[in-house]
Amino acid sequence: MTTYAARDNLSEAVVSILFAAISSPKHMFEGLPRVSGYRDSMRLMAAYMSLPLLMASMMTGLITAIVIVPVGLAVGIGTSWLWAVWLGWASRRLGHANVSTIDAFQVLAYGAPPLVFAWGPYLGPVMAVWNLWLNWRGLVSHCKLGGWTATLIILAGILGLAVIMLTVVAVMVLWLPENVEMLMELIGLYLESQG
Repeated sequence: MTTYAARDNLSEAVVSILFAAISSPKHMFEGLPRVSGYRDSMRLMAAYMSLPLLMASMMTGLITAIVIVPVGLAVGIGTSWLWAVWLGWASRRLGHANVSTIDAFQVLAYGAPPLVFAWGPYLGPVMAVWNLWLNWRGLVSHCKLGGWTATLIILAGILGLAVIMLTVVAVMVLWLPENVEMLMELIGLYLESQG
């Protein structure tokens, strides 16, 4: 079994990378080949993202599956690419390493096995932490960053994301007061239904 995304047998690569991410992620990331494009990494990430999307769509029906899977893949791969842009840029600036967005996206794709199990309500947070740890491991083992530098880059990205989310919420509350009224009505209806 290979531990990299081979073009000829993606299903074998998905399973072997899943087991490598569980048993020996350091060796998996150290042995990654250098890539020159997004194609193989994107196919690998799409394979890992498709499984929970298909699980969710099986519970809701075929018509929903036709909508959920492509939209979910587009959003998931798009946001992963943005995270890769951040990791590559921050690695070049803070870590003084030659990490391109393509290299960072490859690390994210090989660190995506937790996404297979992230569809459950209790496993989601645990899988998110495992995914971030695999991102860290990939930055250290494949991109040759220091452990503290990789930690700083990931924590700064999470903090930046939190600031962006709080800013969006503040704008929605301050500039669109009807949203606050609607939210208060929903809370009131919920409280009435509960008691």
